[in-house]
Amino acid sequence: PGGQGSSTGTLAAMRIRQLSWMGGVGAALALVLGSLCVARAAPGDALVVTDFRVHNWTIHAPKGTASPKGLELDYAQNAIKLKDGGAHEWYFQSPVGFFSGDKALAYNGTIQVHLQSLEWSSAYVEGYDIVLVSSLKRHTIGIKGVKKDGETSKLYNVTVNEDTAWEHIYPALRKEGGKMRTEVSKDDLISALTTMTNLRVRGGYYTGVEKTQLRSVKILQGVMAGDESTTGDGECCGGRQRTCVSDMRYDLVFNNPGQACSVFNTVSAGTIAVGDSATVNAQKVVRLETAISSPDYDYYIGKKMTITAGTGTSATAFSEGFITNYLGELDWAVHKGVSAVEIVRAGSGCASGGVLEALSSNGTGFSATFDVLFTIPAVTVTAGGLGCAGTADTVTATAVSATGGVTALTLGGETGTKYITGRAVIICEDPCTGSGLEVTCTAVAGDVTAGNIDVAGSGYTLANPPIIKCAEGSIEAFDSCYDSTTANCGSGFAAVFSTAAATGAIDYVLVTNPGSGYVGATTLVPNVLASTCINFVLTTQPSGYITKVTIQSNGDGYAQDPAFTISSGGVGCTGFTLLGKVGDMTGDTLPSLPTASLIYLASSGSSIDSYYNGMSIAFTSGANAGVMRNILSYSADGRTVTVETAFAQASAIGDGYAITKTPVRVITDAAQAPALDHLPLVYGDTTEDMGCSCDAFANEFTTGALCRAELACAAARCECRVKLAATASVEDDFLTGETITFTEGAAAGQSARVTAYEGATNYATIAVAPDSEHAFRVASTIAVVSGTSYISSASHVAKVALALDGVTSTAVTDTTSTYTIAYEDFSVAERAHARSQRFFCDQAVGKPPAPVGDPSSEWITMPFVKTFAFRAVPLVCSVATLKIEAQTESDDDLLYAGRNLTVVGENSEILGYMFHDSAAFVGLNEGFQLHDTITFSAEKMMEMSADGEVVFTLRTDPTVTGGVKFRMM
Repeated sequence: PGGQGSSTGTLAAMRIRQLSWMGGVGAALALVLGSLCVARAAPGDALVVTDFRVHNWTIHAPKGTASPKGLELDYAQNAIKLKDGGAHEWYFQSPVGFFSGDKALAYNGTIQVHLQSLEWSSAYVEGYDIVLVSSLKRHTIGIKGVKKDGETSKLYNVTVNEDTAWEHIYPALRKEGGKMRTEVSKDDLISALTTMTNLRVRGGYYTGVEKTQLRSVKILQGVMAGDESTTGDGECCGGRQRTCVSDMRYDLVFNNPGQACSVFNTVSAGTIAVGDSATVNAQKVVRLETAISSPDYDYYIGKKMTITAGTGTSATAFSEGFITNYLGELDWAVHKGVSAVEIVRAGSGCASGGVLEALSSNGTGFSATFDVLFTIPAVTVTAGGLGCAGTADTVTATAVSATGGVTALTLGGETGTKYITGRAVIICEDPCTGSGLEVTCTAVAGDVTAGNIDVAGSGYTLANPPIIKCAEGSIEAFDSCYDSTTANCGSGFAAVFSTAAATGAIDYVLVTNPGSGYVGATTLVPNVLASTCINFVLTTQPSGYITKVTIQSNGDGYAQDPAFTISSGGVGCTGFTLLGKVGDMTGDTLPSLPTASLIYLASSGSSIDSYYNGMSIAFTSGANAGVMRNILSYSADGRTVTVETAFAQASAIGDGYAITKTPVRVITDAAQAPALDHLPLVYGDTTEDMGCSCDAFANEFTTGALCRAELACAAARCECRVKLAATASVEDDFLTGETITFTEGAAAGQSARVTAYEGATNYATIAVAPDSEHAFRVASTIAVVSGTSYISSASHVAKVALALDGVTSTAVTDTTSTYTIAYEDFSVAERAHARSQRFFCDQAVGKPPAPVGDPSSEWITMPFVKTFAFRAVPLVCSVATLKIEAQTESDDDLLYAGRNLTVVGENSEILGYMFHDSAAFVGLNEGFQLHDTITFSAEKMMEMSADGEVVFTLRTDPTVTGGVKFRMM
């Protein structure tokens, strides 16, 4: 818009300022500067937007620190991520030239970074979160405190000006007067921007293992970009001198939304894991992204969800609405500690027992010790002794196959005297080649009478054949716990030895069975025919394996079954696999007849008084199936639960139940509108017998079959599936990754991880033995028959009333839908009130015509008292004129005696009156647009603009009725 009487010569060097209006909805401020043409992008426009598919981002680690490897590009999400190996300091780094052009435009702008912590452990470490890397080291700056400990997924907006806490990273290069300077001035920021080569975003925040994902980076133009200040003449403005005399005009134009009373701050952003495909649900049930969502129930209630991309958006709008219910992690295990550790593979090579710790990005506090027993896989001949050999007998390989396998043996003509029947010692040393030959010698009265080839081996030649030495004695082993009355000692060890004919000493020992279960020092006892065999020393080479894990502390907070590592002891242990079970599953059946409010738990119930106090119990079968109650108290004596509200129906022995920490109101609440009931999605009775399948059977499930040898599952992974109740979710993968517990029949108390879920058929594929990938799995001998009651966990499920284009029922979501969750922040208004400052927002002034509804909503009803403000104005030291244009609803709203506007200053002083003359006097027609002016003195303007804002209040006479619209000020 053009300003009246503006001077282009004066204004050519003036800054265009963006002003704001403190008055209401539908209003914004603009500066009218007459004939001034500006050809430049607007503040807030994106100067650069990263595309990780195109821009070659890398990982940077400071000198002297290890650089983590393995940067991943998620092409579908256009994001990069990396998982480090521990306490690394590292950054995502843009390529050189990522930001080009007039980089100074970013001054007073915003660096926008979307960062996600997918996994983390140990302590949070402060550091520079964003770094502007300059081609001149002295201009490199950074900022700390952007990401806070515990934030999982957030869009961070960092302002690029001297009022933000930017610091010189190399203050030693910024010495002034002999002192190092860390603070950053405006000139420093401009220098840093214009010489910037790279942008770094911190990825390493924790001392332990962590996985961080960078989803987007933008740099937005600043409000002050291209600013050129002018110097006024005179002394009236002092240090804030800008334009003491000017033809500038500030306008309030009512065509944009005004300042909001509150803003929405994002607390989480991700991709929907399981959507809601129904078009008629008033509220959608969706599963949020597991890795970044809170485990706490109610955490997101009242927060706004917005579908930002994918299904659930249209060409003109996003789906959005408020979350009314959030399950967090609904689990029927009442603690998140490690309740058991299963030894899947015992390993080998352990020198002793030791201490275990759990590897997890969330849980803490677990500790356990482990014990080892030993096998004896090898024996070393420390001293061969003497007198151990008799008359030698020879066995020679005389034929080999095309593959080098020994096919024939020949006995020498000697008559041996000290040989025994048993495995022969095979020696193949350079230049002999080949391996794998096994021979058994038969001896009678010490003489070898036959040699039998048990395994031909391969790679042998007759030019350099192996040496075959028949055994001249056997060896037994006895450990420190052995005596004639002690059980559970080591057993099974067997070995034979050969001798050197020339010296009569023992030269080789062949272990034919390493045995197991040996403890402490082990003594070897040879059995020889030569009674003169003395002075030999044979030393065992034991190999320990894990036999027992004793949990010292269960810990808490483990979201998944953790892996384990040895924190102390256990030197040399390799090849072991331990599987941890998180939580103590509570699903079971009633052992005794309960009363209406007193329930007797099964033997699996806790032995600690008050253990279940404040928790909830749900029945899964019987007369009270699907009914939940809050637990008032628990007595370990008799394992009795007292519920807060009595059950209306009588339960019976054998009815299934389960207990959770989640309150009843979070799971089921008939008082909500619409009624809330998640329970049917997770509990019910199976509708057909469990069916199983093996890899060898191409995953064709056989109803009623189990994972036994007749299914060829002895050496293969077996999968089984159960058909859940018709009330289970119709969405694929709704239960994938959850744990299902059976509470009835032969499977009562058995729990299994759900590895796949098909919503259309309600089939849940579950882990069963011999699958060793999941801690919770059904025993291979258990049949889950049709009609077996069950209950399942459910994680990160939210209920939200989403609307798209104003229509609630069509806001469908699926796994292509990305979302943000934000909370409403009133802190700006609250801070203003705390400082006794006025805060004006969302006031119904300057409304544009309403597109739908009552046309009367366009008008401001009189009488009224409303406050307005011109923001970001310079100190004004001259006379100024305020002009207001208004439109009235009827003829006599403003133009009759007493029906005027009173203009009031910030200190409640009356500044004057407007529209106080008659229509004839001001020369305007009744009912049309009116305009009037009022003049402020130079002294009043200096007072009013001293704080950078000109604030005033308009009020009408209390007796005036009607309506008015403001069009311009």
